[in-house]
Amino acid sequence: MADYLTRSDYKIMYPADYQDVVLQKIAEGQAVFGWADFTIASGAELDFQLKTNGTLTHIYGREVTTSSEELSYSLYEDPSLTDGSTEVKLTHLNRTFAGTDIPITVYSDPTNVDLTSANQIELDEVFTADKKSSTIGALAGSERVLAPNTDYIFRFSNPTNSSARVFAKFFFYFWSTRYPQRILDR
Repeated sequence: MADYLTRSDYKIMYPADYQDVVLQKIAEGQAVFGWADFTIASGAELDFQLKTNGTLTHIYGREVTTSSEELSYSLYEDPSLTDGSTEVKLTHLNRTFAGTDIPITVYSDPTNVDLTSANQIELDEVFTADKKSSTIGALAGSERVLAPNTDYIFRFSNPTNSSARVFAKFFFYFWSTRYPQRILDR
């Protein structure tokens, strides 16, 4: 296992102060969220690109709401692609630190996406016959650790015979060093 994943199970290793980790990251201006409201044609897919740049990034929350009766969401690591040019706005959870640089970038329009050699690290099916949302606990793994300097593709697929409106929110926090200390040890 790669060394950057050694602390990936932080909340299992230190459950008593996991919430403090997230709260501190919010206070430091190192926690952000982004959202997208989009439509996927019937039988089509839509991709978003995440560039982690040099940062160890945690996805600690997701929420997907759709008008479709069936939608799948996948996360792929290290695909072949051409970088997008339209950024999805990310917002600091603690607006006091809004001037703090956000070390990751999300694009809504990557092109030439080839997932042949990419690693699929998450797959979730959202079945919503009565148009419900799927929240943090319902999507696989409530926290996912992403490697620094890596591209990721969030793929939304609509297998139904009608177009689907989707509203998705993702929550991230970052470590400025590769091996974070426990909050209680600081």
